[in-house]
Amino acid sequence: MSDEEIPPEVLNEMHRSHFWGHLGASAFSLLSIGFWGWMALDCYRRRGGLDTWHYFFFIFPPSVVLYFIVNKGDMVFGSRGGSSNGLFGFGLRSRITKAEQTLRVSGTLAARMDLAELYFEAKRYPECEKNFDEVLKLDPKNLDAYYYVAVCRLERGDHAGALDYLQKVMDGNKKLRFGIAWLRYTDALIANNRRDEALEERRKLARQFPRPLTEFAYAQLLADAGQKEKAREMLDEMLSTTAGSPAEDRTWVSKGKSLRGAL
Repeated sequence: MSDEEIPPEVLNEMHRSHFWGHLGASAFSLLSIGFWGWMALDCYRRRGGLDTWHYFFFIFPPSVVLYFIVNKGDMVFGSRGGSSNGLFGFGLRSRITKAEQTLRVSGTLAARMDLAELYFEAKRYPECEKNFDEVLKLDPKNLDAYYYVAVCRLERGDHAGALDYLQKVMDGNKKLRFGIAWLRYTDALIANNRRDEALEERRKLARQFPRPLTEFAYAQLLADAGQKEKAREMLDEMLSTTAGSPAEDRTWVSKGKSLRGAL
C-alpha cells in the first residue's frame, strides 16, 4: 500500500511513532554513554588510575552494569573506610550533616573526631584541622589527631607545620596506621627539601611494612635520586611477591610495572 492509499490520520500516527521511537533510542544512547563515562571515572578515582575494569569497559561496554552492582554500596551510601563519596557525593554530605547534628547534641570527643574525619574525607581541610585542634586541647596525646592535622597542613602547603606534627607522631608511634603515617612523614621531609632523610626513612619503612604501597614509594624516590639500579632491584622484589594482591594494592603494582619499564 502506498502512502497515498493510507488515511492521513494513520500516516500521521505512523510518523509520530517513528519520531518518538528515534527520540527514545537517541535518549537511551546518550544515557548509556553518560552512565559508561560515570562508571569509568568512578573506577579511575576509586582504583587510583587505570584498572583491569577499564579493559572490560572498552571491550564489553555493558560490563559497567556489573561494576555498578559490585560497588553500588559505596557509590550510593558512601564508605567510612574508603575514598568513595557516595552517589555523586550525596552519601558523604548526608553523613557530615548527621555527624554535625550528633556533635551539637552530644558534644563528645568521639563525636568531634567522627566529624573531623568526615571533613577530611570530603577534603574540607580547614574544618578538619580546626576540629582536630579542639580534640588536641582535650587529649594532647592523641596521635591520630596530630596525624590528621599534619596531613591537612600538607594539603594546604604548610610543609613546615606538617612536619612538626608528624614528628610528634613518629616520636609517639611510627607504626600508626600500619605505616601510612610514616609514609606521610617522608612526604613532609621531601616537601621540606630533606630528601636524603626521606630516602632513608622510606628504606626502613619498606622493610618494616613490605607492601606495594611502601615499596613503590621507596623505589620511586630511589629513581628520583638517580639510583636506578637500586630502584630496579626494589621493584623486581616487589613485583615478584604481588601475586594475588588485594584490590587496594593493585594500583601500586600497576605503577610499579610502569616505573620498572621506564628505568
